[in-house]
Amino acid sequence: MSIGIDANNNIDPTLKGGGDESVAIGHGAAAGIPPALINNVLVTNTQTTAIGSGADAGTTKGVTSTGATAIGSQAQAQNVQTTALGVSSLAFGANSTALGGSSQALSNNTTAVGQGAIASGTNSIAIGTNAGAGDNVFTLANGAFANANNTAIGTNALAGVAAAGQTNNTAIGFNAAANGVMTTAVGTNSFAAGSNSAAFGAGSSAGGPSGKNDPNTNLPIPFNTSNTTAIGVGAQAGSTADGQNNATALGQAAQANALNATALGQGAVANFAGATAIGQGAIANAINSVAIGQGSIASQPNTVSVGAPGAERRVTNVAAGVNPTDAVNVGQLESALAGGPVVGGGGVTPAAITGLQNQINGLAALTRRFRDESRQGVAAAVAMGSAPMPS
Repeated sequence: MSIGIDANNNIDPTLKGGGDESVAIGHGAAAGIPPALINNVLVTNTQTTAIGSGADAGTTKGVTSTGATAIGSQAQAQNVQTTALGVSSLAFGANSTALGGSSQALSNNTTAVGQGAIASGTNSIAIGTNAGAGDNVFTLANGAFANANNTAIGTNALAGVAAAGQTNNTAIGFNAAANGVMTTAVGTNSFAAGSNSAAFGAGSSAGGPSGKNDPNTNLPIPFNTSNTTAIGVGAQAGSTADGQNNATALGQAAQANALNATALGQGAVANFAGATAIGQGAIANAINSVAIGQGSIASQPNTVSVGAPGAERRVTNVAAGVNPTDAVNVGQLESALAGGPVVGGGGVTPAAITGLQNQINGLAALTRRFRDESRQGVAAAVAMGSAPMPS
């Protein structure tokens, strides 16, 4: 059925617009082409629908477009079971859907929803004004994109567009960007890069941008990191240099920007390898250091701090130490000073040590007495031997 000036459904079997069971409504609208044998393959573009000035559904020769639907001025649906709805919308991949003016669903099983949304990677989803999911071969301008198996939802959201091979990423939120492999960015201006990284919260960053843009795409170049997690508004994990893997930041403005670093709490900072900061404003400022508690500072390597200069804390409920490297509690210290068992057990006390020393001193005195008496006996014998004998 054809309705409209130059609507050419079923007018000429050799031209586009000749598909069986097809409908074309509007000036220059075209729906389907007759079945044809191409390279020994039967191509059928039937049951197509084109509504709108210049709308085009299933007219590409050599491409099976059964069930294609294009609605809107210049809308195009050119593959099997494709749907393009909106002015200049495009649905080119099999089973693809483009909804919104200038929206584009360009690969198989893609969905683009929103003005200017683009979904070009296989199985990708783009939802929102200028949101996108597709290959980085496109000029992004002010839009958003994602590669195969990526999802971008939100105005200007980006998923998997900084380089080839970036798959299985999810970006949700205004200006959210997830560029890498299996990364997730949720929140306005959130950013996740590298592999297996996740950023949740406005302005959060997991494997953040390096501050430099790719000259080919004009997109931020991310740091090479993996397994980083940032949760909280403005949280950062592995966001300042390459190789800051396995970093975790949890809390508003928390920072864990080093290998294996962990920061938990609002404003907590762990920016050295293996450092751990737990508590609001806690700072672990040395390699393998641990800061526990609000405002605690650990500034020396391989140390644990539960306070800060001028804000010291007691550690309570500490069990008695047993091994040489265990901590000693006050009870053990007082017992040792009072003559009780000292650290390490064994029943040795200061009193026992004193008694043993007294015995040693007594034995030494006895030895000296025997020595003196022996000397006196020898002297007496010598004196008797030198005396004149009576005649």
